[in-house]
Amino acid sequence: MKPHPEGPGGADPVDDLVARCLERAEVEGEFALDSLCDEHPQHADALRRRIAWLREVGMIGAFEAEPGASTEGASSFELLHREDSPGEAARPFGPYRISSLLGRGGQAEVYLAEDTRLGRNVALKLLRGAVLSNDAQRRFRREAELASRLDHPGICAVYDAGVHEGVPFIAMRHVKGESLAITIAAARSGKGQGRVSFVRLVARVARALHAAHEAGVVHRDIKPGNIMVTPEGDPVVLDFGLARDLEEDGPTLTRTGAVFGTPAYMSPEQITAGHEQLDSRTDVWSLGVTLYEGLTHTLPFEAPTRDGLYRAILDGTLPDPRRRDRTVPA
Repeated sequence: MKPHPEGPGGADPVDDLVARCLERAEVEGEFALDSLCDEHPQHADALRRRIAWLREVGMIGAFEAEPGASTEGASSFELLHREDSPGEAARPFGPYRISSLLGRGGQAEVYLAEDTRLGRNVALKLLRGAVLSNDAQRRFRREAELASRLDHPGICAVYDAGVHEGVPFIAMRHVKGESLAITIAAARSGKGQGRVSFVRLVARVARALHAAHEAGVVHRDIKPGNIMVTPEGDPVVLDFGLARDLEEDGPTLTRTGAVFGTPAYMSPEQITAGHEQLDSRTDVWSLGVTLYEGLTHTLPFEAPTRDGLYRAILDGTLPDPRRRDRTVPA
């Protein structure tokens, strides 16, 4: 490994900027390196060098190996990311054999894998960049802890969690089907299900969330992309990565003033970063936005900029769905 480009122990502001870069990617779905460099021009060059160095050693992003490089001594996580790995060949990760990528976010990747101990398929979520952000690691552990105590068919079950070769992982139920976001997109093109069926689907999601709330867990990132619909038509809530335990979470779980969630679906309390005030109603708000989108095929609050969107949500004036689409039943 090359020496740290900015000095030992991460004793400079760039470490915090790297962590923020990863956290933005996790929450907003984009890496935002250019944005952070624009916001902190005095650290821009150092930040870009640090990110490039971290990519090189495989701590973030895909592991890039030279063509024909030896795999001797490489970790299974490194082998997983090597460009010369067989595309469809199963690859080991502890007791799991990984076969294909299901999805990728800012700090985590989800793979279809077989649990060789039990002979069943799972969705294996691996945290990337784990050594850089303690906040990310804490939220990852909390996701496993909170989701594992929820027992409801409408909530994705957690089977296993731990750390393998320094990489935190969560093994979850593999939910076949497509996300509610795809269902809504199909409805926009006239190929989706009817509105009554969609309302019934959302009602079932509401009952699943109620079970989570009764257990003291608030999801905090309800949106169509985090709701899967199985081939049988059953909705399943995924991704408790931003969940909050109403009984136990202290002020150190997230940084003071940090905004977590997906902007278009956030409640006003999420935007103002009043985490101590967040309760189950924030999920109800986000599910309401999802319902509105499914009925009208548009979001209730829209703006060309993030600040404009936040102002629209904080204003709280909800457009009448029938003004957006007069075919919505009264």
